[in-house]
Amino acid sequence: MMDSALSMKVAKCVEKLALCGEWIADKKFSKLQRLVRDKAKSEDKDAMLRDVMPLAAPMTKLLPSIKAHVVQATCMLITTLALTLGISFSPFADQVVVALLHVGRETRLTPQGRVETSNMIRNAGESCLDVLSTHCSYDLDAWMDEYYVPLSGIAMKCRTKAALERYRDRIQDCIHDAIYDHDIRVRQEARAVFCTFSDIWEDDLDDLVHIPPAETRSLLVACHPRERITLALEKQSSRMEPSMMNEPMMAEAVVLTKTVVDDATHLSMLDVHILFVMGFLLFLCMSVVSFPVLVRRLQDAVVHPSRVWMHTSQWFANTWTRCQEDLTLDVATWTKTSVD
Repeated sequence: MMDSALSMKVAKCVEKLALCGEWIADKKFSKLQRLVRDKAKSEDKDAMLRDVMPLAAPMTKLLPSIKAHVVQATCMLITTLALTLGISFSPFADQVVVALLHVGRETRLTPQGRVETSNMIRNAGESCLDVLSTHCSYDLDAWMDEYYVPLSGIAMKCRTKAALERYRDRIQDCIHDAIYDHDIRVRQEARAVFCTFSDIWEDDLDDLVHIPPAETRSLLVACHPRERITLALEKQSSRMEPSMMNEPMMAEAVVLTKTVVDDATHLSMLDVHILFVMGFLLFLCMSVVSFPVLVRRLQDAVVHPSRVWMHTSQWFANTWTRCQEDLTLDVATWTKTSVD
């Protein structure tokens, strides 16, 4: 009886979505969520999966929406189904996982609140992906061509080594590319995922230590000091260092390193102010194609100072993080060169 009732509800929902579009999605999906939760304990999961499978196609079409409430409602229903059906939900997950990978990854050009809406959409998609990776065993081939670094770390933690073995070469190639990516956030995620990858294939650490570029190994050691790959890197580094080091040379290297850090500290406050001013100017000039657009941006700065602060702070944070990473690499390179 329940299977029939759920099937009828799903059929009506799919029909309404086809006729009325996405604007009714949040209302319809909320009702389905309650129905699934109420009957989950007493119903067969495989039968429930058959009843909800017709939703996969329309939900896949809704995920690229620029409306935050539509994407959030869609992700919430997918999350509820995944938590309820568990491993049985995998066939459904196979159909929506690629669309979820693209949620929030493109700039959303909405009339107001572009950044806020984009963040809400991206967070909804990432939370949903976390649940799918933890509770379902979807086919990894579905997303290997749409590689998403954080998801691979979760997927590897939730699968056995035997299940991952046939994907090893592709995952390793993707991690390698991500470690060399131009985006600092991608590189940071890649280093964390690389640690997980190295834990799984710990027997091959002697080969894996050659994957990170030499100039960024100090960052890997600093951010993940207790990981197996980090200990292997330190061990390799100790083998490469001379057994005996001239004490005056070591003292000189320490002094040079301290000088670099002190100089950077003295300049840091000036750099902070310069970067912040540049960020504000960038906010004003971004997408300016005419004088009226500039006037509207100035008015927006007066009426909505918090929005200006958010845009400027986001740009400033990304730039300053990149500067800190570059400074760490410069100090490490300077020290190594001086000692050599």
